[in-house]
Amino acid sequence: MVTYTVPGLKTDSAERVVKLLQDRLNSLSDLALTLKHVHWNVTGPNFIAVHTMLDPQVDAVRAMVDETAERIAALGGSPVGTPGALVKQRDWDDYSIGRADAIAHLGALDVVYAGIIEAHRDAVREATIEATAALVAEHGIAGVTMSQIAKDTGIGRATLYKYFPDVESILRAWHERRIDHHLAELLEARDRATGADERLKAVLTAYARAVSHARPAHDSDTAAILHGGEHMAAAHQHLREFLRELIADAAAAGSARQDIPADELAYYCLHALAAAAYLPDPAAIDRLVQATLPGLRPAVQE
Repeated sequence: MVTYTVPGLKTDSAERVVKLLQDRLNSLSDLALTLKHVHWNVTGPNFIAVHTMLDPQVDAVRAMVDETAERIAALGGSPVGTPGALVKQRDWDDYSIGRADAIAHLGALDVVYAGIIEAHRDAVREATIEATAALVAEHGIAGVTMSQIAKDTGIGRATLYKYFPDVESILRAWHERRIDHHLAELLEARDRATGADERLKAVLTAYARAVSHARPAHDSDTAAILHGGEHMAAAHQHLREFLRELIADAAAAGSARQDIPADELAYYCLHALAAAAYLPDPAAIDRLVQATLPGLRPAVQE
């Protein structure tokens, strides 16, 4: 836990950066060991060229390891460099090739480097998105600049601009990720339930809870950016189609009405459950879902 950090950086922001850097420290430490492993085990006619090529790479990676660890310490964190911690925290497989020729090792190293570069880029993107969302929630989009984001993440402005051209694009990326997360939760809710009626009820409940958790917390300028654009239109269409299929399945099973098209009933559900944005209490959300479901039931014959 970070109890102090560099001037101008909040401790919660420092903790986010330290966590990111520790993951990168593990990755670089693993790479340094892997390169030495290859250095010791490469064979064949191209042995000497590869053997001598690897030592400068090992030195360069070790310098990155040292710089990353010192940055963690400067931010008030405690860099962890023990083998046990590395093995426990990493999420990648160990290098699998032992004694082999240069072609085999170079091919495997190409995969290793590609994975590390991709992970580095993902880490920069993740840190940028999270920091921007927090800053916008606190100051509003008009009060956040790229310089402020760079300072809060510890990422250089030049690097930041390689990933995003402006604050608005970062915020859209954050919102798209949230939408994808919510859609994944709906799929999980569907798959956990059995029977068409239970699947429909589970998805409607999960959707209402997601709406409640995402109740308006942004100013009008931020909301206009988040809720405009093609990504929102595509998400709404995907959601309507998803609900339409669930309602059609329930209708085929006899638990949903067939006198109204499933597409229209999907619109009804989405608009009815939009009220969950004003219901932070889980019990109230469940009552809203229970009040919505009768509108989907087959009409009673008199």
